[in-house]
Amino acid sequence: MKLVRIDAPKAPPRSGFLRGQARIPDDFDTMHGDEIADLFGALQ
Repeated sequence: MKLVRIDAPKAPPRSGFLRGQARIPDDFDTMHGDEIADLFGALQ
């Protein structure tokens, strides 16, 4: 829980503060699929 003054101004939203600093690969949905399947026993 956070206590703040009632008349304290709201902080501006922080969405987009890391824009341009990270890159999601095109194969994100399928990357490491075999390794993940193996962890769950799907490739036996």
